[in-house]
Amino acid sequence: MSVGLLGVATPAELEGIVAHELAHLRRRDVLVQTLAVVIAAALVEASRLGGWLQRALLFVLGPLAASFVHLLLSPKREYEADRFAAELCGSPHGLADALLRLEASMELVAFEASPATEPLYTTNPFAEEGLATLFITHPPVGERVRRLRALDPEWREKLRAA
Repeated sequence: MSVGLLGVATPAELEGIVAHELAHLRRRDVLVQTLAVVIAAALVEASRLGGWLQRALLFVLGPLAASFVHLLLSPKREYEADRFAAELCGSPHGLADALLRLEASMELVAFEASPATEPLYTTNPFAEEGLATLFITHPPVGERVRRLRALDPEWREKLRAA
């Protein structure tokens, strides 16, 4: 969690993010994510050692690394962490609002890192271009928010009444 996020997020949003990350810790997702990222990054980096074989190795090892990441880190893990966070907080809306805030802020700040590290973030910070598309493990924010809001189907009426 960044200092910037601490300064702009509401208490309910911060609670939702922390609960989401606690869900990953509870299920040992962090260990699995870290191992998958290290192995995938090592495979991609190994492809750069090949001289004239570089492109061939990248085309073979890149998808292999991505397949490994997807095998261990399906979007189901994110949905489950979202659901657990909603239960823990007593409401899905803090996390849903936080996801929307994070998505909006990603458009404002330049971000550079290896696409293989995507599973380590709360939302996907990478533009889905080229090799980065192979490593996407987070479902789209819109779908996550839709599922979270569906956990409280009467949220629109509650909002109108407030």
